[in-house]
Amino acid sequence: MPSEIHLFNILFQPAGLSRLTGIDMTLLVNQGITARDVLGKHATRLSDAVRLAPDFSSRVAAAERWVGSMLDGSAPRDAIDFASRLLWATRGNARIDALAERSGLSARQFQRRFSKQVGLSPKLYARTIRFDAALSAHRLAPERPWTEIVHEAGYFDQAHFVRECRALTGAAPSHFIDDWESSYFPDS
Repeated sequence: MPSEIHLFNILFQPAGLSRLTGIDMTLLVNQGITARDVLGKHATRLSDAVRLAPDFSSRVAAAERWVGSMLDGSAPRDAIDFASRLLWATRGNARIDALAERSGLSARQFQRRFSKQVGLSPKLYARTIRFDAALSAHRLAPERPWTEIVHEAGYFDQAHFVRECRALTGAAPSHFIDDWESSYFPDS
């Protein structure tokens, strides 16, 4: 066993993995699926390219080359890709009906295609992004008042945020925020 182990993640834009693989992302939600199950023979090529690289930066470059080569045969960006990126950029505060209208799809078609490509409905995706924005703001500046954080994230008030927290996680914010650092960032 080597004395050092280097890890890195490959993070995709919201509709990126669907664009890369063509897989219905709703099939992957809350599932522990291996890369091989998602990528097939391409997973072996990625693994080999990364393992054979001599150092960490070469491993990252090998992964980037692999993603680039996979993108060569992938579908072009579309209205769902644009909508998911806009939701991310606005921290979940873009109007879903306006995104559907801009896509040129009916509201129902937009909903179905968004869910298939992102894995969540547009509304749930926006709620998740907004919730993450509030938690991230608290983690980055724990001294900031919650009222300020939740308003900035797009919630009406703290009660709205607490209800959303319960709906998304099944617990009140205090249940996991007090132990936020050790639970989610143990070595930071």
